Amino acid sequence: MCGSTRSFGSGQSDAFAIRLNANGDTLWTKLYGSTRNDVFNSVVVVPSGGFVMVGYASQPNGYNDIYIVKTDANGNIIWQKAFGTLAISDYASVVKTTPDGGFIVGGTSYINSYTSYVVIKLSSTGSVEWSSSYIGPNTSGNSLSDLIVENDGSIVAVGNYSDIDETGIINFKLDSDGAIVWKRNYRQANVDLNGRAVVAIPGGGYLLAGYSENDGGKFI
Repeated sequence: MCGSTRSFGSGQSDAFAIRLNANGDTLWTKLYGSTRNDVFNSVVVVPSGGFVMVGYASQPNGYNDIYIVKTDANGNIIWQKAFGTLAISDYASVVKTTPDGGFIVGGTSYINSYTSYVVIKLSSTGSVEWSSSYIGPNTSGNSLSDLIVENDGSIVAVGNYSDIDETGIINFKLDSDGAIVWKRNYRQANVDLNGRAVVAIPGGGYLLAGYSENDGGKFI
């Protein structure tokens, strides 16, 4: 498991990972990052051994960069990368492995009130093979929550977008080179819809999960 902590470590918020055995006993706990805010949001097991964790790391200029760390099975760093652009904050929310041994990272980019969905393809050594940003129905309130990688390397992602009065779900598919195959929006009058997860259904199709919210509260 991974996340962040302010209870111990060298920074304001340190990214951390904890490995457990089959009985839930702690095997090791590791901290990662700098003396600034660092957070992990997602982790994936590497088939060849070890883990890749993603989140964000704050920079001296006050913005955030996508933060990616690959470790061995004992949590020791093999490589770590930060990806970002000056005067833009970037956050990674999910990481998955790809059929060619690399990784797909999904997240969100913020510049002032402008937001976009970000997807990055990495090699097994952390080199960027391609990186693309995608615009939702509006230029603000966009965020990517989850994605899956198909056997052919294509990607299906789910997230949110904001309209003037409502929040809707966005769902899009990319080919293995990051080009959009299709894009769908889902909304309901007077209800906020929030997409949080996506899975592939055996035999074809996808299931999206999340919650809806209106004046009466939140509903799964």
